[in-house]
Amino acid sequence: MYDFQFKTESFCRELFTVTCDLKKKNTEEDILFTSLLISIYNSIESTFILLENERYWDALILERSVFEGMLRLICLNNGTVEEQVEKFNEFFYLLPEFENLKRYNRARVVNNNNNNKFKQIVEIEKNLEDVIKKTSSIYTKKDRKRIEHKWSVSEMCNSTADLQIEKFDMLLYFYNLSSNFIHKDATSLGIQIEKTFENEKLYYAAFNATILLNMIHVLSISVIYFGKYFKSDLNNQVKTLMKEKTSLFSQLEELRSKWFDNEYK
Repeated sequence: MYDFQFKTESFCRELFTVTCDLKKKNTEEDILFTSLLISIYNSIESTFILLENERYWDALILERSVFEGMLRLICLNNGTVEEQVEKFNEFFYLLPEFENLKRYNRARVVNNNNNNKFKQIVEIEKNLEDVIKKTSSIYTKKDRKRIEHKWSVSEMCNSTADLQIEKFDMLLYFYNLSSNFIHKDATSLGIQIEKTFENEKLYYAAFNATILLNMIHVLSISVIYFGKYFKSDLNNQVKTLMKEKTSLFSQLEELRSKWFDNEYK
């Protein structure tokens, strides 16, 4: 299994490198957008570290974060130019301001509930006060809820449904499965305890292969949409790289099928 993982990691590095030749102007927008792709790639590498240490369920949790990053890249690139500008402003500027407002209010609650013992928490957040007042005066609570909902996973999935992205349904399935493990609910515990394989080693090898394939698909989609932002069509480069790894994908798919056979036998 380590051979598969090594090959997958190497392939993901090749995929990520495809974006290095894009012509960037180093504007604030370019830097922000690039930081999103870098964050996705860094989390993919962290997923590999977890898999190497046989922390399969934790890797699944991190996969959720990677999927959301990919989904945001897609949404930021979808729609008319005017819609893209609006979404860029919402995601990189408005949503952080809304979060600052929530954080400031939470800091005040902590302080008030502890007899002013944590005044420093509020002091740290005081530099946000002017921004918070301005945000509150322009956007009502209803406005903020509406914009935040627009960036929820369910709404982002709805807004990109017409794109018919390859393997999207599969990635969404595992995104939803990871929710159980994040919350440590009974479903996740049941999967870990009851879903045993006749050959436990093969079970985890199959699950490992599943996550490796998901990481490849997430990164390939992210790279393509990242290129789209910089007015570059990276489809052919990505397809060429993937074609070169047909043998790897076939082997991983074969293992993945064993995981599904066990889950739904």
